[in-house]
Amino acid sequence: MITPDYLENIFAHLLKEPLKHSRFINTLSMLEYIGARKIIKSQIAVSFTVELLNHVAEEIRHAQILKKWALRLSDKQLTTYEEKHLLAGREAQQYIQTVDRTVEKELGEKDVWLNYLFTTLAIEERALSFYSQYQIFLEKNGVDESVTSILREEERHLGQIRRLKDSLDYKGDKFLSKLQKVENEGFNNWIMKVLETIEGGDSL
Repeated sequence: MITPDYLENIFAHLLKEPLKHSRFINTLSMLEYIGARKIIKSQIAVSFTVELLNHVAEEIRHAQILKKWALRLSDKQLTTYEEKHLLAGREAQQYIQTVDRTVEKELGEKDVWLNYLFTTLAIEERALSFYSQYQIFLEKNGVDESVTSILREEERHLGQIRRLKDSLDYKGDKFLSKLQKVENEGFNNWIMKVLETIEGGDSL
């Protein structure tokens, strides 16, 4: 179980090691990029709404904000999303892929809208919780960089997704409970690997 104290301990470790911190930020950027790509791939062109376009654009902007921060912090070393430029990158990718596959298995490949809806719901709930704690930590420790703009948009995304879900006949409460468990396990696996990597002295 990844508690707020556990996360704060990881943030504190990272703050002492700028290069590892930059790799962690670059990994967050990669996750935002993967999220944007999955939205694009999940929907057919004829049904792409302005809301979906806005969501994709904002996820790409999040990836860009985090990427630029990672580049500044690493003295421009972290130019790609290859494994050596990430922190527990394989586990991070596995986390988001597992959530996506869990939804696809439940709903089937043809129901692309519900697939998008439930995957986004699980990921956005985590993003809001994570970025909220990260921002509090950054402010408390006098870090000039901020994730407040990302946090505001993630909060809006989550509100939109929750309203859409509530408007559907298919509520999926039992499935949502299962999905949240899968998401939590995937996130925990990634974060524990992050700590293992920090303590193991992994470096570029």
